[in-house]
Amino acid sequence: MVGYGLKRVSPKLYLSLNPSEKVNITVNFIPSFVDIDHGLGNGSTFPFSTWGFPSSFLKVDEDQIAIYKGETGYDEDKTTSLISNVRLNILFSKDLTFTSSYSNTYRSNRRDYLTDALLISGSDQNLAESWNYKTTIWDIENYFTYSKQIKEHSFSAILGQQASKQINESSYVSGRGVLGNTVYGLSSGNDLYAYSYADRKTRLGVFGRANYDFKGRYLFSSSYRRDASSRYNQYKHWTDFYSISGGWIISDEGFFSNLKSTINFLKFRASYGVTGNDPASYYARYNLYESNGTYEGSSFGIGSNTTAKTYNGVNAIVQDYDGYAGSKNVTWEKYPQANIGLDFSLFNNRIQVQADWYARDSENLFNSTLVAPVTSGYSYYSGNVIDVRNTGYELTLSTINLGKNSKLKWNTSLTLAFNDNYVTKLPNGGQDLTVGASWQQYTLTVGQPLFQYRVWETKGVYDTDEAVPTDPLTGSKMTFYGATIRKGDPKYVDQNGDYNIDMNDKQYAGDPNPKVAGGINNTFVYKGWSLSVFCNFILGREIWNGYVSDALNGSKTANPWVDWGNRATVGILGDINYYTGAGDTDAEYGTIVNNYSTVDRFHVANSKFIEDGSFFRIKNISLGYTVPESFVDRLGVSSLRLYGMVDNVLLLTNSTLPDPEAVGANGTSDGNNYPLSLKFTFGLTVSF
Repeated sequence: MVGYGLKRVSPKLYLSLNPSEKVNITVNFIPSFVDIDHGLGNGSTFPFSTWGFPSSFLKVDEDQIAIYKGETGYDEDKTTSLISNVRLNILFSKDLTFTSSYSNTYRSNRRDYLTDALLISGSDQNLAESWNYKTTIWDIENYFTYSKQIKEHSFSAILGQQASKQINESSYVSGRGVLGNTVYGLSSGNDLYAYSYADRKTRLGVFGRANYDFKGRYLFSSSYRRDASSRYNQYKHWTDFYSISGGWIISDEGFFSNLKSTINFLKFRASYGVTGNDPASYYARYNLYESNGTYEGSSFGIGSNTTAKTYNGVNAIVQDYDGYAGSKNVTWEKYPQANIGLDFSLFNNRIQVQADWYARDSENLFNSTLVAPVTSGYSYYSGNVIDVRNTGYELTLSTINLGKNSKLKWNTSLTLAFNDNYVTKLPNGGQDLTVGASWQQYTLTVGQPLFQYRVWETKGVYDTDEAVPTDPLTGSKMTFYGATIRKGDPKYVDQNGDYNIDMNDKQYAGDPNPKVAGGINNTFVYKGWSLSVFCNFILGREIWNGYVSDALNGSKTANPWVDWGNRATVGILGDINYYTGAGDTDAEYGTIVNNYSTVDRFHVANSKFIEDGSFFRIKNISLGYTVPESFVDRLGVSSLRLYGMVDNVLLLTNSTLPDPEAVGANGTSDGNNYPLSLKFTFGLTVSF
């Protein structure tokens, strides 16, 4: 990408010392120095978004082009980090060892950036900014390891403790009206702004693990750990995690001998365990305060950057209502999981199968985008309020497709995953829960999948005002949150028959959880040549297309003579079937010109923006050639291999997104990120 780049220097130092026969000390130092070029510099992948792409670059002068490419102004982003580890191993006996490990991670980043006034809408002043980040993490671990072999019995055990601490510090300063291409030497004045923060967390834990097997045929393993986190109140600090598993290699039993010529290997295994996560922000149990009383929509006058820092001359300390309300009872997330598996191989190991069934609960999931009651003053509240269950099957099939005497070797590996996902617990007696920002909210329902889409069902576009339904009681036309629907607006389905489209008319319209996901890899080897083709796919998933919604929203206008001269609008809509005027009865989307309606006709919560997200992709093709030894010997090397790879070769999909694979876990995409790129790699491997 033009204007983007990264320069990294990262040497490594490893030392191993043996002061005595039974003592070993290892030291690792990995410093890193990084210098980044940001292109445009403002954090955006592109200079423009889907919402308002320019109609032409014909009038963009050389100075503007240089700015968009990050070739002017001042942008310096440097990071220094050091990862270090010291490990002590003491062998007390052949069965007992002690290990002590101390690790430290230090990272410091400073970025100074000058934004040219040309990039700031409605401003004629440059903006200078400086960010400083510093993170320090230390971790110490001490444990004993014991192992013992008694005839056909094998034992091993670990017992230890762990502690860690992380400190984050940050500051940001900015100033407007900067003279020259620098961020230094700013004069004091009203156009300055600064903030800083520091947070820290600590963890403490004890753990143990035990393993046993008999004849390598009967296998048993268990583990336990108890952890504490500073994120929670004194009654929530500690929690317990544990697991137990067993395995039986049935094919090693005497009674199985008659079957081994066909079933060469057969193993049954099962496990149950509870893992967890330390969720939320470091201070999620508190309501945060700030020294700025300015709120959305407040103003000290047009163009003023003044903020409300005082009240009657006294410094103002107010609750941060722009954030979320804290939860004093926030606690650990936990993930109990049961697993049953079967591994077997057939016909001289030419067919190998791994099959698993699992049930995984996610308990006390933390969420900070729960829509808060209006009377609270907050937009959102937070808490461990959601439980989810995932159950499914995973299957891996590996085959050797040609006989052992064939000069051509062809192996195939196929992986399939089937998963069911649904909500099992919600607060307030299991009532539906709304989460997410107002423009893209999800409704969670017990018994339904996570991130299930809830949208207004639409069936085309009204061609005339007369076609809009009329309420027989009032004589008024149907409304959208009180705004009269007109020609060129979508035909919303009025689910409850009250002639007003609102939240009560939304319907479930799928979810982003695939019915099946998988991959297939084929490898071919012939003499010195090797070819590998890997494909991946997802089937039975719906995605929420914010890309088309943003393109239509960015194109609609009440003044096309002005707006369409500045934005690409119609040019980027391509084959999108939007309403073009009287007689257009087949339109899928509303009009992009003024129809004297205030209906949000391209709101993303529209059934037209839910589409099939299935795809099949040829992910990677690799071709290599190993040069024969007879030729390599002449070069004075032991081996030489040439290879080439192509990534993201072909995508097959019905989705209108640039890339249906590049979507979040919630199934949404606005298309403002680069799709997975077609990449070519060539190289050689030489051994001396």
